Amino acid sequence: KAIATQLARYGEVQRGQLGVVMQDLTPDLAQAFGLKRHRGAVVTQVVPGSAAEKAGLRPGDVIVGIDGKQVHDGSALRNAIGVLRAGTPVRLEVIREGRLMKVTATIALPRDARTEGERLSPRLAGAVLGNLDEKHPLGESGGVAVVEVAPGSQAWEAGLRQGDVIVSVNRQAVGNLMDLSRVLAQGRGDAILLNVRRGNGAFFVVVR
Repeated sequence: KAIATQLARYGEVQRGQLGVVMQDLTPDLAQAFGLKRHRGAVVTQVVPGSAAEKAGLRPGDVIVGIDGKQVHDGSALRNAIGVLRAGTPVRLEVIREGRLMKVTATIALPRDARTEGERLSPRLAGAVLGNLDEKHPLGESGGVAVVEVAPGSQAWEAGLRQGDVIVSVNRQAVGNLMDLSRVLAQGRGDAILLNVRRGNGAFFVVVR
């Protein structure tokens, strides 16, 4: 019904995203978190710059309700979010460290997520990074867009420029900000090797 309404009103379906990676709340996880309930969706990762991050969600939060309806597992939450149009506010019931709290998140389009590079790695200071728009020439293959670069910053000195697309980090493909965050978190403090596409060309950049 929600999808039909979007088609009738807007002529297209604009599926929004919350911006989290999650898993089902199992009995073992519930015991580890000190919870009596065994139903819910456990947040394992939050996409930088996403609706979830802006709402204050953190890894370890357990989402148990959305707009007054109980969330049984991760699939139920994904289904509930998937039919909402971008820009829709949702009320989430979240258990954090044993306490029930309520937060409001505004569902966003996947391409709307963006974050400062420094939040992912100090070596990317001065860059603003974001997910690729689906209409971008590389939108189907994926990558992380360099939205802005401050002249003279660390990212600038490394050679990054506005409009560049990062397609791999340390020889691991990255399709979006979530991938980039995950790969950078695996680093050991060494230099970062980026594979960057610019226009019709591609090159490697070492960021120290």
